[in-house]
Order: sequence, then structure tokens, then C-alpha cells
Amino acid sequence: MEYKQIFLLLFFIPVSILGQIASEKNIDNLFSSGEITFSSAIVFSNSKSSNISIASLDTNKFVIAWRDDLSGGKGFSMIGEITGDNISFGELEIFDPGVVGEIVVKKLEPQKFTICWRDNKQGGIGRAIVGEVNYNIISYADSYTFNDTITENISLTALDYYKCAISFSDGGDNFHGKSIKATVVGNYVLFSPKATFSGNQASEIKSCKLTDSTFAVVYFEIGNSLSEIVQGKVFSDSILFGTGVGFASETTNQIEVTRLFDNKFVLSYTSDGLAKTQAGTFFNGGFSFGLADSIGFSDPDELLVSPMDPNHFVSVSKFPDNSFQGTYLTINGTAQHKYNPTSISSGFSGLSISNLTDKKFIVAYADNSGGSNGKLIIGNIDKPGGYSLNAKAFLEGPFNGFNMDTSLNPQFLPSLQPYHENPWNYAGAEYLSNLPDNVVDWIFFELRETNGDASTATSDKIINRQAALLTKDGNLLSSDGLSKPYFESEINENLYLVIDHRNHLIIMSALPLNGFNGMYSYDFSNSIDKVYGDYLGYKYLSPGIFGMPAGDADANAQIQNEDKDDVWFFENGMTGYLPGDFNMDGTTDILDKDNYWFQNAGMGSQVPE
Repeated sequence: MEYKQIFLLLFFIPVSILGQIASEKNIDNLFSSGEITFSSAIVFSNSKSSNISIASLDTNKFVIAWRDDLSGGKGFSMIGEITGDNISFGELEIFDPGVVGEIVVKKLEPQKFTICWRDNKQGGIGRAIVGEVNYNIISYADSYTFNDTITENISLTALDYYKCAISFSDGGDNFHGKSIKATVVGNYVLFSPKATFSGNQASEIKSCKLTDSTFAVVYFEIGNSLSEIVQGKVFSDSILFGTGVGFASETTNQIEVTRLFDNKFVLSYTSDGLAKTQAGTFFNGGFSFGLADSIGFSDPDELLVSPMDPNHFVSVSKFPDNSFQGTYLTINGTAQHKYNPTSISSGFSGLSISNLTDKKFIVAYADNSGGSNGKLIIGNIDKPGGYSLNAKAFLEGPFNGFNMDTSLNPQFLPSLQPYHENPWNYAGAEYLSNLPDNVVDWIFFELRETNGDASTATSDKIINRQAALLTKDGNLLSSDGLSKPYFESEINENLYLVIDHRNHLIIMSALPLNGFNGMYSYDFSNSIDKVYGDYLGYKYLSPGIFGMPAGDADANAQIQNEDKDDVWFFENGMTGYLPGDFNMDGTTDILDKDNYWFQNAGMGSQVPE
């Protein structure tokens, strides 16, 4: 049922709006930075290599594990250390002298990591081992069996320095999706009983951390042809799963999931020959998703992603012609911006990726053009300058004396930002399939940069426009419902903030925003002097709290007879998400006219045009 509800929401978004969003090229968000440059290839194995997995241990050190096909399929591992674009390697260590299949390696702490793999010599069972690092030398204790039947689609999520979640298809139970908790004590590993997250055959299993005690598993359920995500909660000796939720209406493969910060992640996958991505969040006990967008890759046969920081990730793809392409992406809430991709022509296969810093990542692969030797390349990003916005404002209509009511949520509040129409004509892709319960409404803001005072912050000075969510406490959140709005720009002059709402008067900061440590802040709520034009376009609400006046139903920055006669009159008695509903309780009625429009008639915004 949850799966169907998500796509019913998407179905009722007008096609013209989605087309406008998909085709938008907003000049506010195009910058010359964000480009990727790659180093020359560096050989880590002169033998035929496959099933490669790489994980960073700190900002310049990583562990790499792979299968050596010329030695009969033994599992090898090694530490690498980066200086600039050069890599030095430690001693080669064998973690399995038998025959290994799938391999996944993850960091626990800078001196410790875990490897999980399929032991093909022992019938394809699932095994795990802990490696300790001393300088560039790895030491291993015994390996452990985490699944004693055929094990496929292995995914490993490190939750903290001593516990992991291992997810896989269990061949002993019709390849249903299972997970176990692995607790690392020294070099020993203890396992919880298996927990089932899919009662059908599961493939393309990937997982990521949500918090220290929760994780998400994404997978394709073969019997039902569903692409689903489920939350697992880790207890002292067990894992408990919630209900799986669908995130794509079509058949997907090459599914990837990467964590950005607590309860925020990005899903990437291929469908219909295209690579796609969408942001997701977990709150209110469930998942919520932004709109899926094309990464820009067509027909990739390998797709990987790596987080770089809370607002950025890298996507890399390998194509049938053995070329390789990497793209740097910004995630602001649930809206995405893609920078120009960087392409390399070579013999790539078996890619694995890991970030080192917020500007550097590493890709391991087998070189098909040279005997499948194992190679590494380092990606460096010309990272754009970015800032978060910490802003606070109140709307008069839903204000109740302390904070704002959330009466429109969830019955009437739309999932898609509503500012695509006149007078805003904003084609942003801010969308969230299920909004958090503390959200009052969507808000719209502009950032204007000028070398003068507020009177010079006219509309030709706009450098960024966004739709955001307004919480009942007056805080602006990005469309993920979790983080502050984020913008990328070079700020060299005074920055002013304009806030608009669909039926309240638009306001602008009277003073430049304060910028410190990557954050620009402004609180409109605690003084009438905070708004340009003060009492002419702003209003006292309660002791110490001021807010935006209600009554501008046609959003022309004036509260006039037309708001009553042309909008409120025709909506009177109606329910829904309506501009004439000034107190935002879901019904347009006499209270909206008498208590808001009548009280504010004649007021007008002072925001300079």
C-alpha cells in the first residue's frame, strides 16, 4: 500500500510542471567549479584481478581487497597511502587462501576494517574477517562464517567502530533477503540470528547507515518486480525490520544507496537504459523521497556512488565501450544539480569507489585492456563554495500565540513546491513524498547580493531562488525536512534575504545577513526593525514576536479589494489548499475575511523591485 501511495502522488502532479522542472537550467546554480579531474592510473596488482572493493581509512589511507584469478581465486588485500596524486603500498596480505567470490570491505575505525565475502571453496557460504592496520601492514585473526549456505548480493554497513550490519540473499531460504548484526570484539566477530527483510527472492542488495543504531537496505524483489527500501533497527542481539516501501515504479538494476548524514541518503539506479538518482529521508517512522532525476548517463553497465559531504556526492559509471564517466552532484534538500561529467577512455571493469576527503576520492578497477591488472585512479574536485541558510520567520495566518498551527499537513499540503505559477514562475524540483509533521507550509525565498544598503537589493540582484519548508517554530528547512537550505555562490558583497508566501506579504531583511563558518543567519521574528520598511509591510503578533501579514491572496505584494473580491469570495465555503484560506486551517470562510483581510487591507510589501 505504501508503495502505491508514493506513485499516486507523482501521478497527480501535472505533466507540464514536471516537464518544466526536468528541463530547467537555473542560472543561479551554474558555476565553473564542481569539475572532476583524474590522476594517471596507478597499478596495485600486476595479476588478473576481479571482485575489487576499496574503503578509505582516513583522508589519505585506504584498504583494497580483491580476488587474484591467476592464483586460483585467492583473496588479497593491501593498504595504500596517498601523497598528492601518488600512492605507496604496504605489504600484500591474503585474507582467504581458498577461492573467493563477492568481496565487500568497510572501515570500522582508522586502524581496523571488516571484509565480507562469498567462500566459493566452501560451497559459496558467507564469511567475514577483521583486519588491523599497523602503519601499512595488515594483520588478520581467524575468519568467521556469517551464513552457512550459498550467499549472494552481499552488502556491508558499518554502524560504528565495533558493529556492522551484513545484508545478503540467503541461498538456504530461496535467496530471500536477510541481515545479521556483526559485533567486533578485538579481532573476534559475534553474529546475531538472521533477520528477514524480504520474503521473496532479493537481488541488487545495497545498504547504508542511517544512524548508529539504524540502517537502510535497498533491493530488487524479483518475484514481485519491486524496487524497495526498508529500515533495520539494531538491538543488542537482533535486528528488527520495518515494512518495505517502493521507490521506483519501473524495473531497476544496479541499485546503489549512499548516506549523506543522519537519516538522509541518495538512491541511484538504472532503469530504461538511464542512470537515475533521488534523495530520500527517514522520519516519522517512514521513508520519504524527492523526485527522481537523470544523472546524465545512458546505458551504463556499472554504476557506483560515493558521498563527499552532506550536500554532495560523486557518481561514476562504466559503459559497454569500456569508457568511464564521473559526475559531481549537489543535493540541496531533495533538489539536485549536476556538474559537467568527466570522461576517460580505457579498459574499465569491476569498479569500486570510496571518498577520502570532501574534495578527493579514489576508484579501483580491473584494466581490461592490459590483462585485467588492478589499477587505481584518484579523482580531485574543484569544489564550489557553498553556504547554509539559518533563517526564521512567522506567518500571521497560522500563528496561535506561541508558534504556528500545522492544520494543512498532511491532508492538504502538497508534496511538490507550489511556486511554479505566477508571480514566482519558479521551476525548482523541491519535492518530498511525505512531509514531516512539524511543517506548516512551503515558503519561497530569494538571496540578493549588492554593494549598497537594503534599498539597492532590487530584483536584478537576485543570485539564488529556492522553495523551502517552514516549520511551526518558524524555521526554514530544505525540502528534505531535515537540513538547512543550502546554496552555492561566491559572496563578495552584502547579502539580503527575501521571504515570500503564497497568501502573505513578501518581506526582505533590513540588514545584511551575518555570515560565519559556512552559515548565513537572519531572524525576522524578534523585531519589526528586522524587515525593510518595518510596520508598513510587517506586523506585531504577540509580545516579542512579529510576522508576515496575511491577506495577499493574489500574491501581488498588496492587500487590496481584489484579494477579497476576486479570490476569497469565490472560494468561500471551500476546503483545500487555497489562497483565500488566510488562517491556513484548510477552509476558506468568514474568519479569513474578517480576522485577516479586513484587518490588513491597505498594507503593502516594501521589498524593492
